[in-house]
Amino acid sequence: APWNILRIGIGFPDRELLYSRIRLRVDQMVDNGLLDEVREEYSSGRRRATAAMAIGYKELLPWLSGEASAEECLLRVKQETCRYAKRQGTWFRRNQQIEWIARDAVCDETRIFEMCQKMIAKWDAL
Repeated sequence: APWNILRIGIGFPDRELLYSRIRLRVDQMVDNGLLDEVREEYSSGRRRATAAMAIGYKELLPWLSGEASAEECLLRVKQETCRYAKRQGTWFRRNQQIEWIARDAVCDETRIFEMCQKMIAKWDAL
């Protein structure tokens, strides 16, 4: 092969930790204007097909049409994002060439960065 590629994956052995991070991230997105962004996109009439299919947009459409509350729709956003993360994990785990770093409660971003640096140094030495 012409390229020597190192693939590094960051996995969550504790799925509940991953899901709690996803729920927190959705809450942060709401705090940063997700509802306003979706409302603006929807009301502008310029709904792009790709945006309309994105997780977090299509789940909020019942809220915009008055069929469901924002809370109900945001719960659905969180559920669908967790399901998507599970499917991603399954897909990536099939790739035997990925060097995995286990992300847990004590492994923060600094530690992950250090582990990546070590993996890269080891890979460069090959």
